[in-house]
Amino acid sequence: MMKRLTLLAAAFTLAATPALTTFARQQDPAPAGRSPTQQPEEARRGLQTKGQAQPGQQQAQPGQQQAQPGQVQSPQGMNDQLFVMAAAEAGMGEIGISQLAMQKSQDQQVQQYADQMIQDHTQANQQLMQLAQAKGIEVPQRPGLKDTASAMALAVCDSSQFSQEFFKQQEAAHILAIGLFKAESQHGQDPEIREFAQTTLPKLEQHLQMARQNQGGGQGQPGQSQSGQGQTDDLGAPTGDTP
Repeated sequence: MMKRLTLLAAAFTLAATPALTTFARQQDPAPAGRSPTQQPEEARRGLQTKGQAQPGQQQAQPGQQQAQPGQVQSPQGMNDQLFVMAAAEAGMGEIGISQLAMQKSQDQQVQQYADQMIQDHTQANQQLMQLAQAKGIEVPQRPGLKDTASAMALAVCDSSQFSQEFFKQQEAAHILAIGLFKAESQHGQDPEIREFAQTTLPKLEQHLQMARQNQGGGQGQPGQSQSGQGQTDDLGAPTGDTP
């Protein structure tokens, strides 16, 4: 009897072993072949996607600086700022040189032209300063080096040659100014600064015409050099003499 019971117990144990093994595997938090710290597949995928750009989110490119809160990166805005600074320097230079001409020359044409330059450029600079203040742009407080050098050259010029040299300087200065204002009027991004350039440009073109006429004894025509032979481009620069 005892022998039969022993054989039945052994058979039961052998039959129950696979089931017990399966149950133990289900209860074990770290089965054989997997580290106790190994994470589930979903967790590993979550770590891999962490730090990647989400749909609709752009990743920063190598060497690209991210804008700080409240900071706007705008190359176009920087171009407007450079225009305001350059135009302010040029305007102050015109006023300073014209004041020098009023003091040094007794030529009636020089006196009339210089007085007109002082009035027009003072008015334009006042408008420009108001724009600069509204836009938070810091402008120079004195003329640039080019205009300073021109004023120094005119200051030591002989009185017999002053008128000719003064109008030559004015022609060259207004050619540069017209180019500057045309670029801003066509490509400026700030509407108010662009409008200022557009409304001031005709006055600068008139100044250039007057400077050329005074060099040629009042015979110069718009679009012509003072000799009446060479044509000029839209910036007022000579394009070459015609045969």
